[in-house]
Amino acid sequence: MAEQEYIRRLQQEMEAERSIQLEKRRQEKLYLQKMMEENEKNKTKQKMDEERQRIEDLKAQEEYQRMLEKQENDRLNEMKKRE
Repeated sequence: MAEQEYIRRLQQEMEAERSIQLEKRRQEKLYLQKMMEENEKNKTKQKMDEERQRIEDLKAQEEYQRMLEKQENDRLNEMKKRE
């Protein structure tokens, strides 16, 4: 009788350990999935930030070019006035 009880207890312990391991794997899988989703969001945000920066840089270059053209036009107009 004691032997059967011992075997039953061992089986219960093994089943409990199996359940713990399955839950641990499930939790790890959820964690990894969450990390992958977060990484994807971060990549998307980084791409958007880079694109926004590229557009800002282009606008700054265009503004600088307009300023240079205005300076050149002002210089030419001043030279024409002196003639």
